[in-house]
Amino acid sequence: MLHSAPYPVVIFASLFLSSLLPLCEGGLTRSFFSTGIGLLLFLWIWGDLLWFAFVLLAGSYVITQALHRTKYCGLVGTSFSFILANLLRVAAHHNWAKVTLSADLCLYMLALRVSTVAWHAQDHKQVPRFLDVVHFIFFFPGMSTGPNLSYESVQKALTDPNTHKSNPMLFIWRRVKETIFHLTAFMLFMTFVDEAKEVISTSEEFQQWPFLQRFAYIHFFCFMRRAQIGFVWFIAECTCALSGLGYREDVTDRSGAKIDEDVIKAWDPALELATSTKLKVRMWNCSVQTWLAINVYKRLPSKMPKMVRRVVALSVSAFWHGVDPGLYISFVLYPFFELAEGTLTDLKWPGEDNPTIALVYRAVRIVIATLTMDFALVPFQLLTFEASWRAWKALHFYGFGVAAVFFVTGKAIRRNIRHLKKRRTAEMLEVPPSKLKAQEPVFLAPSGGPPLSEDPTFSPEVLEDSDVNGSGSAKQRRRGNKDMSDKANRDKGD
Repeated sequence: MLHSAPYPVVIFASLFLSSLLPLCEGGLTRSFFSTGIGLLLFLWIWGDLLWFAFVLLAGSYVITQALHRTKYCGLVGTSFSFILANLLRVAAHHNWAKVTLSADLCLYMLALRVSTVAWHAQDHKQVPRFLDVVHFIFFFPGMSTGPNLSYESVQKALTDPNTHKSNPMLFIWRRVKETIFHLTAFMLFMTFVDEAKEVISTSEEFQQWPFLQRFAYIHFFCFMRRAQIGFVWFIAECTCALSGLGYREDVTDRSGAKIDEDVIKAWDPALELATSTKLKVRMWNCSVQTWLAINVYKRLPSKMPKMVRRVVALSVSAFWHGVDPGLYISFVLYPFFELAEGTLTDLKWPGEDNPTIALVYRAVRIVIATLTMDFALVPFQLLTFEASWRAWKALHFYGFGVAAVFFVTGKAIRRNIRHLKKRRTAEMLEVPPSKLKAQEPVFLAPSGGPPLSEDPTFSPEVLEDSDVNGSGSAKQRRRGNKDMSDKANRDKGD
């Protein structure tokens, strides 16, 4: 079991100290200042478990040095750091080791940073200088909060003499306005998450509440969990912005700051208004998703089905998060919930061209996406199988039934649409022969245009994979047109 530590002190100390980085001269002065602060925080965070942290660092560096010329360096380095991190979490779960909250959260980022070095060395066939690796690992902004940082972005922040020109306060003020809803909710209900987790996981009385009350309570718990994490990420983004991370002379963000937002973005508060589960998840923990996309998803065989690649990448994400069963339940189930939802909601609904009706549909999609994501990620929040089962039972497992209905209904509608398109295409091809004047095969053009066969730029091959004049097989349409044209020529000859 993880024990509390002065985590707020760690993140607010980092916030203040990061503002001093751009004031240091770029290069060695700034690098050693950052590394010195990082080492002090590192010692304070890890305490009696400092030996473990250095075993992780030393082991990862040895693996990187030994394998950087092979295609296995990143895989072995990542596996080593993730497995070692989870062994410590297992030891903490059994009370064999005392791991503070600060150390556990620092462990997440430490595992990613040493893995990033391994992948960087594999891609460049060269291990960075030892001192540069040290500066990267102990770069204190984001050390225990995220976001995950690339090796290149940290090196630029440490060496660029112009990072003080980034105008970070403009970026911070914009993020305050964007996250005000979550920040306010967190301040008002700061203790709610821990209390609600206990109630949902263990209380028998909770199961006797009216369904709508249980429904509202669980979904409010999920929202407050996002607000809690969002508060920490807001501080993390501000820390990174103040440190000069993401500075680019040729970039100006929406606030007027010269900051490449993608470098330091941990999340997008607008996820609450996203119209699909897929969009919501993409707006959450953005930097780690980028890391997974670059180092896991895109490195899997391209012939592997996308769904399989997604499940593999999400399973790696679950393993990075820990060994609790709820993590794997959520990450494995989520792609299927997303698929079921999108099968129906991605369609164009009747009357959607009308702005008023489209607004109503947008609201409906937002509600569907929010409920779907909350239901799928309940195990991620509660961690244990027993607690997750109790929460789903309190909701009468409605998410599974709704997902099944969405999938079956969406598939039926899509199949009917394809059938109607094919029928319209067939009806359109039934043209009286006397009206066909061309002496050569005529390919139907989009409405209002000349016959495609008269277009000097036209090649029949473009129809192979296109959908001209509706749906159906392009080869069948060409064959049908040619048969009719031949028949018209024979009739004319007669």
